Amino acid sequence: GQNISANPFLMLKEGNNTTTVKAFFSKVFADVKLPFDINYSLNVGVNNAGDSRSQFFPHAVSYNALTNAANILNNNPYAYRDQNDNLNISAYNTLNWEKTSNNRSRFAIMIGSSYSSFETSNFSSQIYGFLDNSLTDISAGSTNPQVGGRTTKDILQSYFSRAEYSFREKYLLDATLRYDGSSR
Repeated sequence: GQNISANPFLMLKEGNNTTTVKAFFSKVFADVKLPFDINYSLNVGVNNAGDSRSQFFPHAVSYNALTNAANILNNNPYAYRDQNDNLNISAYNTLNWEKTSNNRSRFAIMIGSSYSSFETSNFSSQIYGFLDNSLTDISAGSTNPQVGGRTTKDILQSYFSRAEYSFREKYLLDATLRYDGSSR
């Protein structure tokens, strides 16, 4: 059978399909020299993106140009709405210290942490039963309402450190510690 896409002019004239997209991206970086030759580094990023969509599929009838016979393209008008949102945040910071002695020994220590958060939410609704094409808001429908949605949030937190000793750039001793935690 045919569907509403058989006559796109009908959809343009009677229906609607609107999508709105939003996006925000930001990053901040700082590198600070502290007393005792300690360096502090911070890196924070935010990514917030989402979209919303509003659709109305109208009662649509087209007519055969030769026979004038009615062809019902959509006998059950419906409205649909959905919204999706994503918020991702990350932060990474470290403290670094390094010292080289006269006998060509090098000491370096680094400690740090990282944080990542991923939040997603979506919502959708759909309803049928519109009397005609004049009222297109989702609250004007009367039958078979369908609603769905979901929200998730996952977090990853990490702590880490590293110690290095180098003698005459020939011998190297390295130790690394790391601890990770997740909300999953």
